[in-house]
Amino acid sequence: MTTDVKDIGWGLKGRAPASASLVWGFRAIKTGGGIDLLHDRQDCISRGFRPKDNIDCRRRFSKFFLDSVLIPRINDAAVRLAPDSEEEWIIPLGFGIHCHINCNASYGYVYGVCWLDNTIEGGKWTAAGDPPLVGDRVVVRTKEATVLGRFVDEGYIGLVVHCDGDYKIIDVFGAELTPQEA
Repeated sequence: MTTDVKDIGWGLKGRAPASASLVWGFRAIKTGGGIDLLHDRQDCISRGFRPKDNIDCRRRFSKFFLDSVLIPRINDAAVRLAPDSEEEWIIPLGFGIHCHINCNASYGYVYGVCWLDNTIEGGKWTAAGDPPLVGDRVVVRTKEATVLGRFVDEGYIGLVVHCDGDYKIIDVFGAELTPQEA
């Protein structure tokens, strides 16, 4: 993980820890039903990923995950934020994904930051090599998938993945992955 970290251009600054591997910041318009995201009011920082750095946020978070899980949860919380408030809401998501939003007393905007933290403490990986990082591609049985998160359950490291072509997010462990040839 690099120590050369720039801050996000949009969103709530200074919230994501140095251990965050992907940080997505945004300023959105507050509506009665939640938020409207503006394409030019978002910023993404990717650090510590293999094999590439600084790749598109939507690919790392997975467009499916953003549209079906993360943004609806942000919308639900944003509806309850008072536009003149400086109260910060922490949206519980799990799987190493953290999200904070705040209106910053702006009377019409919602500022937010979400990040992925690949830090896994304890736990045993049940496959050869190191556990994949968030954003890595894996094969679960016969389907290719994107790793959305990591967790430890009863002493074993698991992955949260989104399989290509499916609309489901599933939990898997190392033994359930199809080994890849180098």
